[in-house]
Amino acid sequence: MVEIRQPEAAPARQPIHVKSISELHQPIVLAGLAYWEENVSEGLPSIRLIDPVRLRTLLSHIVLIDVIWPEGDEAGETAPADFQYRLIGQESAEVHDINLTGKRVSEQSRFGPRYSEVMMDFYKFICVKKKPVASGGTLDIIGKDFREFEGLYMPFTRYGGRVDRIMAVVAYF
Repeated sequence: MVEIRQPEAAPARQPIHVKSISELHQPIVLAGLAYWEENVSEGLPSIRLIDPVRLRTLLSHIVLIDVIWPEGDEAGETAPADFQYRLIGQESAEVHDINLTGKRVSEQSRFGPRYSEVMMDFYKFICVKKKPVASGGTLDIIGKDFREFEGLYMPFTRYGGRVDRIMAVVAYF
């Protein structure tokens, strides 16, 4: 009997490429970085500093993600249990063909089985790092490898010690 072997799958392209903040070049993303930097002093900036009036020129490019910590973990000592999209800007909603406002990351199977896992890991990385994280690349993970993005994901806190919200400013091209 002859064994028929399937060809090995091509290596998957990395859906989220973390890059240096110095590599950012999209003006809308750089404006988001400037906003974060002017509001950070010692530690993480407060959620209260996310001001829609001051951010009005960026709003269509903003994604707000709430961090859902396990019950009783006020210090953020364990990994987050989940993340929930608090606000999806118009640009992201159009590119993703859906407005995910109010939806949990763990429940997003519409983009394929890896989406939730990859995004959960990425957002957890931001919570551990407690600093802005730049990323970019194609949107392979949602089946749109013809679209590119550049984003900056910035941590904010409610109480001072842990990341309670992530504000992303994302440009698509």
